[in-house]
Amino acid sequence: PSLPELRRLRDLSPQLAKGCVELVARLRERESYASLADEVELRLAGEFEQVKAEDLGRIDTFRVEEQRVLDAAVAELLKGEWARALGFAEARTEESSFWLKRDQSRRREWSLVREAATLGVTLGRLPRPLEGATTLDEAVARYTAGGFEVDRAHRRFEQRQATLLDSELPHFGDLKEAVRRLRGAYREWADALARDFSKLCRQVGFLPEPGLQQRALFDQVVAPLAAEEKVAYFLIDAFRYEMATELVDDLKGPGTVVDLKSRLAELPTITAVGMNLLAPVSQDGRLQVAGSFAGFKHGEFTVRTPDDRARAIGQRGG
Repeated sequence: PSLPELRRLRDLSPQLAKGCVELVARLRERESYASLADEVELRLAGEFEQVKAEDLGRIDTFRVEEQRVLDAAVAELLKGEWARALGFAEARTEESSFWLKRDQSRRREWSLVREAATLGVTLGRLPRPLEGATTLDEAVARYTAGGFEVDRAHRRFEQRQATLLDSELPHFGDLKEAVRRLRGAYREWADALARDFSKLCRQVGFLPEPGLQQRALFDQVVAPLAAEEKVAYFLIDAFRYEMATELVDDLKGPGTVVDLKSRLAELPTITAVGMNLLAPVSQDGRLQVAGSFAGFKHGEFTVRTPDDRARAIGQRGG
């Protein structure tokens, strides 16, 4: 503190200081706290002129403190200091802040800062997950060990900004600029990932070992289970690995065993190929295409619709 009347507070006994903290905590539970805090804040204007965001703790006693930290967090986003912005955001939640509970726009902005900073930090931590991989197995192992976190952070960030960012927010312009920069950074990351994977495919081939082939999934995984018990087999379009990691967390619970494994999608990765190959349409590991990717031959019929997939699954799975 710089004001003389505040410096004197450092001489309070630990017991008296603790009592003051407890009293303020009880006051913070009342609606009247806002007016009391604003009144005291006016008397301390000289102090707050010199206070920086990094000087403040996790509990924002005064409205100006929360505002000062939010301004600093947004500024750190624009400088690309993702870790510092994330540190500010993680220290402030609706449960712990008196002011956030009463201000929806602040809550929205802090949520945006948190997701943006998380994406920035994750991009910096995993710049090129596939660099140096020599086999498709290794590439998959690297992506599932960490690379997927970037795609997950990006999806969460885009979902948040699509629902929370609007022109009514106090920091709208700065947050919009942060979105633009992060989109560019993610685009560069995704391009590098695609280049590294394509280079690897050109070197070792585009078809992985059977254990990673989508076309072998039913015969290798589903059919053995279905031979012993009832199996629910869900076919979900565009369900990326990073999304499955969230579903795993939702499914975990007492008495539940959850196992997540990955497979490489067949090329080209379009619905007509990917969805139909979840049915058992391969013969001795080979596929027979019907038309221009209109489906796949399965005996006397073509698998191209949900009913066709169900029919093929029923024939192969009993």
